[in-house]
Amino acid sequence: MAVEQLIETIENTISEIKAKNSDSFSLFFKDEYQKAYQKNVLIDAKILKRLEKLPSIDCLKIPAKPSLRTLTKREFLKLGLEEIENTSVFLQVFEELCYQWIDEDLKKKGLLFLDISEMNSGPQKISEKFFKAISNSNIDRITSSAGMLARHVFLIYLPESVILKKPISIHINPTGKTNYFPVLLWLYAGKGSSVSLIIKSSYKGTDSSSYLLPIEVRAIVEEDGSADLLEIQDLNENGISFPYHEYHLAERARLESFVCDIGTTFSRRRMIANLEGTQSEANLTGVYKPTGNQKLIFDTVQNHRGSFSKSDLKFKGVLDGESETLWK
Repeated sequence: MAVEQLIETIENTISEIKAKNSDSFSLFFKDEYQKAYQKNVLIDAKILKRLEKLPSIDCLKIPAKPSLRTLTKREFLKLGLEEIENTSVFLQVFEELCYQWIDEDLKKKGLLFLDISEMNSGPQKISEKFFKAISNSNIDRITSSAGMLARHVFLIYLPESVILKKPISIHINPTGKTNYFPVLLWLYAGKGSSVSLIIKSSYKGTDSSSYLLPIEVRAIVEEDGSADLLEIQDLNENGISFPYHEYHLAERARLESFVCDIGTTFSRRRMIANLEGTQSEANLTGVYKPTGNQKLIFDTVQNHRGSFSKSDLKFKGVLDGESETLWK
């Protein structure tokens, strides 16, 4: 399937959902993604035209809004996926069901973990900051369409001066029940706060058909705040991954980002760091190890808008077989 066919399939899906249920597009942030979709017609054709055809997907099967289950401490321990003593927040994301666990002491300090149905009840000014970030983003049509069609949307809100000593851990696990599984993760770190976020994506199904997994990570870090992000992508060979990271850093805010790409047959990763405040800092690091016929694209952008801001990039990989990488 060529890129043009993929875009056509996405557009047909959007039209079908609009015809069936216009309310699905009336959620508060969907309009911003729709504006971005209409504004940006192309999807980085200069990069994608160099690649072979993508695995064929004739139609997009959009998952329904998932059920969200809050785990007790005992239930969390039974999962055996994380050490509870080393976790502030845990989220496991499947197509039909999501599990969450939050440290009660941190909830008392104002830490919020909201899904799409709860965001209207969250801090309104924070939502507006994300709306503005989306409207000013130069996102391509795959990323913006994922925002319009996503049913798995989560906001992590950290108020001022809260230091998380233990990381937030998120597992994204497609099972093959749908072939299109967009996930949106929004992170807000208030003034002087500090947070570590670990994202792990891996395939948990047995189906051998191709699937698309667009994951958007959008972070806003306020003055003197810091965020450490680690993402490990270890999907199987049938996956097509479109991760998109965008960061907004205020005065003296600091970001450390580390990505590790191992799986998928094709991945196009875009990372944008907006250093908006004076003395803001972003360090972007990545490692990758493609084998066989894997193709990995890395597209990194640093916008130095604040005085004395600085960024650093370090991406390294080892290629095997007929694999290809492209870093722009």
